[in-house]
Amino acid sequence: MCGRYVVPNTTDELLSLFDATGANTADWKPSYSVAPTDPAPIVREWMHDETVQ
Repeated sequence: MCGRYVVPNTTDELLSLFDATGANTADWKPSYSVAPTDPAPIVREWMHDETVQ
């Protein structure tokens, strides 16, 4: 194995779980073998006008 991991959730489940919005959500598919070179969803958080987004 070369650093593979699992993303078993659908797009809607991920967005709901992290209370997030996303771009290119059609590209997010569950996978039980995500390779380091595969596109995968990420979650990031930042401060904007003293509000966490």
